Amino acid sequence: MTPLDQKTKRFIRNLKATRIISALLAVEQLLYGLFLVQPGAPVRVQYFLSAFLIAFLCFISFLISKPKKNISGLGYPFFEMLPLALGMVIALNRMFANKGIILNIPTLYLAFIYGGAVVFLFDYVQSGILYATFAIVSIVMLNSHALIASNVPFQIDFIVNNLIAWTISALNYRYYIQEQKNINLIEEQNQQLRMFSEHDALTGLLNRRKIDSIISEILQNKMGGVTITAVILFDLDRFKMVNDTYGHQRGDILLKEISKLVQDTLEEGESLARWGGEEFLILTQREGKALAELLRREIENKQFEQVGKVTASFGVSPVLPDDSEVKIFRQVDKALYRAKELGRNRVEVFTSS
Repeated sequence: MTPLDQKTKRFIRNLKATRIISALLAVEQLLYGLFLVQPGAPVRVQYFLSAFLIAFLCFISFLISKPKKNISGLGYPFFEMLPLALGMVIALNRMFANKGIILNIPTLYLAFIYGGAVVFLFDYVQSGILYATFAIVSIVMLNSHALIASNVPFQIDFIVNNLIAWTISALNYRYYIQEQKNINLIEEQNQQLRMFSEHDALTGLLNRRKIDSIISEILQNKMGGVTITAVILFDLDRFKMVNDTYGHQRGDILLKEISKLVQDTLEEGESLARWGGEEFLILTQREGKALAELLRREIENKQFEQVGKVTASFGVSPVLPDDSEVKIFRQVDKALYRAKELGRNRVEVFTSS
């Protein structure tokens, strides 16, 4: 599965925040309207309307499923901005719907701009659009209302508070970006460590520990119905002579060439591992002897640069439903040993007789 990018991760975080915060605020506004405001008061209707709008936002947030792949389009950033925009609409309506004296910027207004800057993650453009809009709309609405407290610098307060809120939002987003970079770096390092722990450094094939783990999971039916019909163990004949004649560096190159040749012959679902030294192990769903014979001929017919002709001996162990790892490895090892005994460059299948 492709890792999610920062934009998608941010949207998932904002979606969760929207669900939680909107649910809490809807309940809070409803309780205020029911129990803390006198019946018939104009503000009571505002509380009920606020509760309805926030509850509707909460409902919409639950209709949006968590993305399983990277998102694109304007709909997602727009929805991210919607909760804070709705909160500011409610705050501004509460401020100006009731005529009277405004001595300072109400707590609800500050709660939305500063709370939104901390709770939600916006990129620099999103937060710039939101807080610039809040400041402009607030000043326009302020100028359209006659206020007794004319000596209070509301315009400056709106500008300064929104500027501070944008700064907090930007710092929060910057911290998030840095945090994601650190997380991605750790994930990359973990993947590299996992790669090193599961693969052979020379050939890039699975190593003995990893192939042993795969066999164990298959035998315990932990791999979603994946099965194997045979295990093949093969060994390059007289490989020590190659090292002694052409050097260990050429011997390493030969091992990599053999690995690629065999990999190119295997089908999807079959596994190849370096078992150790010049030994390789194969897990297959095909008929083991036929595949081993095919690989034996492929290797025998290949002309390797400088080295020339190379052969390999193969041991095959059929895999039965009740077989254990120990039993399978013992059987395939015996089959390979018999192929060596009988002259090399051959395939032997384990039989109990």
